[in-house]
Amino acid sequence: MHFHGPERVDLDDLHEINQTFLNLLRSPAVGPTLLSGVPEALAARLRNLHDTERRRLARSPFLLCSCREDDVEFWQAMLQPGASADLFAGDTGTSPDFLRFLSGIIAFTWQLSRKNPFVARLVTGATTAWCEEIAAQPLLRLIDVASRNRDTLRLRLAGNDDFWKQLLRNGISEDALVRRAARVSGLQRILLATRTPTRLLLAAKTTNAPHSRSIHRPADDTR
Repeated sequence: MHFHGPERVDLDDLHEINQTFLNLLRSPAVGPTLLSGVPEALAARLRNLHDTERRRLARSPFLLCSCREDDVEFWQAMLQPGASADLFAGDTGTSPDFLRFLSGIIAFTWQLSRKNPFVARLVTGATTAWCEEIAAQPLLRLIDVASRNRDTLRLRLAGNDDFWKQLLRNGISEDALVRRAARVSGLQRILLATRTPTRLLLAAKTTNAPHSRSIHRPADDTR
């Protein structure tokens, strides 16, 4: 089977999302929520990256944040028919920056899952089943249920020391080849961390995901 890689616009969106996420980690209003449960040494390192380091890290070929794509039970609860806000622990608070960013992540993942599920899996580490179910949901419903819980959005693989040590050392190196190797290694760790594909028992589908169209793989960016 032939798989089509990401378009340049997909990578541009991905890198912008990562850059925004890294900037939000430094925000007194949003950072503590996004870094909740993250080891303090890692949280401090992420908050204190300088501009060039954040820019280089943002060029990673995957999302640095996660919407808990591998947590089947979490998404089952959120998307089951008749689910209410009472099912979810906590809330997103009143930060418009948090809600705006979360909505953007959901929209990006949703449109990519519809357009090219293979690329959606690469940048999120999600299973095929998760991408199919997300693509089948109305976008506004996804944004609504995700925004009810501040714990929807997390730092990706926050408990994996090797993953973040590699990214925060070689992934921001001045050597472009070293950065590229670190990015590939990080992508491999994400894909290996994905749980065995499981069909989600979610609400009845109200839309049909269109067939993905052919897209060309852009040249690798080593910045």
